[in-house]
Amino acid sequence: MKRANLSGKNNLKQKGILSRPGRKGAVLRTQSLADPRFAPLLNLGVVQANAGFHGGVAQYSAAVMAALAYRALPATIGRIAILREGREIQGDGHVPRWPAVPLFPPNHPRRFLPALRTLLGVKAVSWVGRQLRDHAGSIMFPARERPEIGLWYRRQGIELVFWTVPNPLAFECGSPFVMPIHDLQHRLQPRFPEVSENGEWQAREHLYRNAARRATVLIADSAEGRDDILSFYGQLVPPERVAILPFVPAPHISVEDPDNQVRRVRKRFALPERYFFYPAQFWPHKNHEGIVRALGLLHARGRSDICVVFCGSRDGPLYAQTHRAAIRLSVDLGVGKQVTSLPYVPDALMGGLYLGSAGLVMPTFFGPTNIPVLEAWKLGRPVITSDIRGIRSQAGDAALLVDPNSPKDLADAMQALWDDRTLALRFVEAGRRRDASWTAGDFAVRLGEILSTASEWARSDGGQRGQSK
Repeated sequence: MKRANLSGKNNLKQKGILSRPGRKGAVLRTQSLADPRFAPLLNLGVVQANAGFHGGVAQYSAAVMAALAYRALPATIGRIAILREGREIQGDGHVPRWPAVPLFPPNHPRRFLPALRTLLGVKAVSWVGRQLRDHAGSIMFPARERPEIGLWYRRQGIELVFWTVPNPLAFECGSPFVMPIHDLQHRLQPRFPEVSENGEWQAREHLYRNAARRATVLIADSAEGRDDILSFYGQLVPPERVAILPFVPAPHISVEDPDNQVRRVRKRFALPERYFFYPAQFWPHKNHEGIVRALGLLHARGRSDICVVFCGSRDGPLYAQTHRAAIRLSVDLGVGKQVTSLPYVPDALMGGLYLGSAGLVMPTFFGPTNIPVLEAWKLGRPVITSDIRGIRSQAGDAALLVDPNSPKDLADAMQALWDDRTLALRFVEAGRRRDASWTAGDFAVRLGEILSTASEWARSDGGQRGQSK
């Protein structure tokens, strides 16, 4: 795929403005670096979510890759390479065959982590990681400096790194970087074990504090997310270095051939004739228990016809514990037959699960915003979600908002959408309007603006801004 900026670069060569290309791109011969029109292009490395890393982070990563693949790069970016552990990325319909560069240099111990996962299993390696975190206790571990990794990137011609997955390596390697901070729930709601226990609070604080101190640009998903970053880390990062890039649905969510999509999932899974859908890993904050309790209230009203389908990973101790608790509760309340729980579902089947549903039900405790709401809107499904800060702004009039602490609120909303087709269609139309107000094209344009600004700052910074602590 040809890029507009490449032809521009060739024109400059023909006019004698650029001399031979070097490791950091074309070297200017006659023009001043102070003129951004003739500044050397920066090469971008993009860290994609690892294979097998599921959930919202993977959907965000896919949206970023699609935006970079199918929209013209900003004029300040020369080329793209993928930085990744494990196997080389292959084009999959959403990502072109960009050159792949190992995330770690040759013979680095972390280069062998994918092989270790294959040999011992993901669960065993994850268990070791949790034990190490647990032993960290309440001690705030110091940041490591790993300049040899940044040097490896520069030797591969990569001068700016976009970490679609937050990672402490971003500030440890010394390369200029862009990184999203999707939420700061360890600060806002530490009562949830997934953001506070087994060293998780310390790990998150270490990651986000040092990212704020050293990032070229941080990305928030919303105005509320940006406010949170500046509220907790504003003494470390200037406001102009925190950009807003709202989420979009992942590229695999498609409205094409809806009947076939529904047939595929019904052939694959034993689904109820009609159901609400909730795609979410079994974290406590996702509030599967609230949905089951709402079903219990509906059952007590004589509404045993209202069903729900869950899908999400159950691997890992906390996932498994949360899943077992939700299923046990459904049996205790007499609604076990109204709950279908699927494991992780491949991306290609997600659209069919949405399209075959009566709507999305998502009473999460976490924001600021969430991707499943956008996926439901795109596929024309009504939405029930939480009446909390951030989500309230995201949803506007396009969702039925409920108190996530109130199973009764949730039961009333589910019954209303289930029974009242006119009400459901009203939310479907409002959702389509919201979906049209921020498209994948808008996302790509805004992403290009952020990368353009980041590349200009990376030139002036010559590296990261602060020192990690």
